[in-house]
Amino acid sequence: MRFPNDESLQDLAVRAANTLRLVLQRHPGDTVVLVSHDSLNGALLLHVLDLPMSAYQRIVQSPCCIDEIDIADGTVRVHRLNETAHVDGISG
Repeated sequence: MRFPNDESLQDLAVRAANTLRLVLQRHPGDTVVLVSHDSLNGALLLHVLDLPMSAYQRIVQSPCCIDEIDIADGTVRVHRLNETAHVDGISG
């Protein structure tokens, strides 16, 4: 599906994967923080976890959540996913 004047989920996934590849090439072995919106985060998670695009709706990304992923030597380890404890008690 594509919203008018917008990119498709597949386009988003390609953009996310290309961005991650570029970051890993430019910062090998470094700790890198990426800040984004839930849609891009979900697409990145599908990519690093090697899940199909059909699993997109199964990835929950709450506002202000933190995902911690370690990528080293071709191995992906998820340490935290959709963590929001840092915003507990904050009302808007």
